[in-house]
Amino acid sequence: MPGKAEPLLVISGSCSPVTTGQVEWAKSHGFKEVIINAKEACSSKDVSALMAEALSAVVGFLKQKKSVVLHTNATDKGSQSVSSKKLGTMLGVIAKGAAASTKLKRIVIAGGDTSSYAARAMGIEAVEMIAPLVAGAPLCRVVAQGSSIDGLEVNFKGGQVGDKNYFGILLEGRMDVQV
Repeated sequence: MPGKAEPLLVISGSCSPVTTGQVEWAKSHGFKEVIINAKEACSSKDVSALMAEALSAVVGFLKQKKSVVLHTNATDKGSQSVSSKKLGTMLGVIAKGAAASTKLKRIVIAGGDTSSYAARAMGIEAVEMIAPLVAGAPLCRVVAQGSSIDGLEVNFKGGQVGDKNYFGILLEGRMDVQV
């Protein structure tokens, strides 16, 4: 077992009710919440101010040793104004910035589309599996030579994957976290 990674950063662009339940569990167990308004982000040509504000909030909490769930309020699955690519890229850029500004050990990326776009934005070249904490979503080590995220632990989670305590399992680095 890989052990605890405190604080933990979770980024999510998932619209899944499963992930929504996991975010609610995390908030009720001490995670701080930072929200990016998905429709506003996707309708704006310049999202730099939104990203800077979110990054500042995330880094502030992480420096206080508080775990954070950064998510979009993308509950409108069918909305034409919400772009998975734009949101996933934004979340990835913020996560990379947070990792560069703090001593993060582990990041969880929730949402299938979010994961692919965020990984690209973070500059992840490859991953190596290090622990099978959750079936179908192993904990991995990042390969990104010359980057601040090289060696970072990452977990990519599809929206429908995991129990309510999923983020607690990734925080603690063990499977026996109580619901």
